[in-house]
Amino acid sequence: DLGVLDQLRAGILKIPFLFGVDTFLRLLKVSDENVEALENFMAPPFCRIERMVVCPSMQGKGIGSKYLKMALEEADKKQWTVMLCTQEERNLVFYQRLGFMVVGEKPLLGQRSWTLKRTQA
Repeated sequence: DLGVLDQLRAGILKIPFLFGVDTFLRLLKVSDENVEALENFMAPPFCRIERMVVCPSMQGKGIGSKYLKMALEEADKKQWTVMLCTQEERNLVFYQRLGFMVVGEKPLLGQRSWTLKRTQA
């Protein structure tokens, strides 16, 4: 789990200036809700993917798949279950193609949020 110091090092305090305070507060709320949703489905050993972002102009070029596959290979070596949440329905196909299954769905801040799980390949 990322601690506060890790988040500060990663630049979390830049978010309100780059994307606005409302976006920053939504991000914090979504993160809290996602942790709660994941706790219902997690069983050790597991890891959680917190953020998977590819610049929109670079999407569809295999970048996200490449790096997520690398992380999944590492998780498989350690025999970890991988958990994540998404609020974008279009992401479901992407994650399902990589072996994730939807294990939960709920409303979140006027949207839907899906919890996905992938067991070792």
